Amino acid sequence: VGAVRAAPPDPDQADRRRFLALAAAGLARVARSQDQVTRPVVSEDACPLEPIAPVARDGHRGQGFLRKPPGPGPFPVIFWIHGGLVTVPAEKLRANALTMITPSRFLAAGYVIPAITYRSRDHDPQSTVSLEDCLAAVEHVRRLPFVDPKSIVVYGCSGGGDLALEVAAATEV
Repeated sequence: VGAVRAAPPDPDQADRRRFLALAAAGLARVARSQDQVTRPVVSEDACPLEPIAPVARDGHRGQGFLRKPPGPGPFPVIFWIHGGLVTVPAEKLRANALTMITPSRFLAAGYVIPAITYRSRDHDPQSTVSLEDCLAAVEHVRRLPFVDPKSIVVYGCSGGGDLALEVAAATEV
C-alpha cells in the first residue's frame, strides 16, 4: 500500500487567503467607522425644533420647521427647500430638519435653519403655488425678532433648487 503525500502548499493560494482576510478586515473597519457621527450634532435641548406655518397670499397655510441658535440674535438665516415637485409629509420634513448634515453644520455655525415644504406642482410644473408658499415662508421668517432680515439665503436641490432660484429672483434674498 502506497503512502499519500500532501502536496506542498501553493504560495499563490496562501497570498490569496491573506489578501481576502485583510480585505475583509478592512471592510469591517469601514463599516464600523460609518456608524461614527461625521457632522455636528446639535441637541434639541439647546436648539429646539419649532413648527412654522407661513400663510401664502391666497390664504394657504404652509408648513415647515425651524431651528435657531441659542440667544436673542439677530441671526442670519439659511433656508433649505427640499427636492422634488411634491409636498413632503411633516414627519419627514421634521426628521430632515433634525438630522440633515448641511443644515446641522449651519445651525452649529450660528444660522437659523428653516426647512419648509410647498404645495405640489407635480401635475403642473408651471404652477406658481409652490413659489408662493416659499415666498410666504421667507417673509414669515424675515419678521421673526431673532432674525437678521438682511442676511437670508435660500438653497435647495433639484426641484428645491429651482424654487430657490425663483425665490431669489422674486425677493431681495
